[in-house]
Amino acid sequence: MIVDTHAHLQVAAFAGDVAAVLERARAAGVERTVVVGIDPESSLAAAELTRQHAGLVATAGVHPCSAAAHGPGDLQRIEELIDSGDYVAVGETGLDWHHRGTSDRAEQLDAFHFHLDLARRRDLPVVIHCRKSFEDLAQVLGHHRGVRGVVHSFAEGPAQAEQVAAAGLHVAFGGLLTSPRNRKIRAAAELVPAELLLVETDSPFLVPDGVDEARNEPRHARRVLEVLAELRGEDVNVLAERTTANARHLFGSHL
Repeated sequence: MIVDTHAHLQVAAFAGDVAAVLERARAAGVERTVVVGIDPESSLAAAELTRQHAGLVATAGVHPCSAAAHGPGDLQRIEELIDSGDYVAVGETGLDWHHRGTSDRAEQLDAFHFHLDLARRRDLPVVIHCRKSFEDLAQVLGHHRGVRGVVHSFAEGPAQAEQVAAAGLHVAFGGLLTSPRNRKIRAAAELVPAELLLVETDSPFLVPDGVDEARNEPRHARRVLEVLAELRGEDVNVLAERTTANARHLFGSHL
């Protein structure tokens, strides 16, 4: 069994199509998917999908690029959603210095601290986004030692992967890993401790290399797993078992 640990099945790209998407995923061996919220509305929609379809769990959070549009009131709403018991993790949160003009740094940093503190107080893992911001992100994480979680769609190199692993955080690889051009990401994938590895798709984004489709789907987590196994020189079935066990350890045994 394979777990896609990061997908956005509640977005418009999947409207009216989730059942078929999940059927294709199961045919590829991807039997569980974590549906990730990026604001209060999408977090609510993620939880609703878990009530409609088997094999799904949800998270609640505010994406860093949405931090400017979601102030203290919406962050408080995320805390209320988390307290409902419908969610297995806090996030997606983090820092993004790439998409300028969406949120300023102070807003993103404040929201990130809020999510990390909420995750610690509720003893839940946190789903972390990092783009062009690793040094600042690592500094923030240093103030929240002991928080469990995952840096999703890992896009850094070996040195950064070692820092994440040293902090006890999981590392999730997605479609970026499948491109031979991304040498630093592939080098990082080779050295992450097995007990901290996860696979994801970030559907509908980041279609794997060689997949001739405009929309990514959870079934393509298999492709990511196959590339990860090849890079690490490991059996794909053994790695599937390992990453599934890791996902259950992080997000809960009900996965």
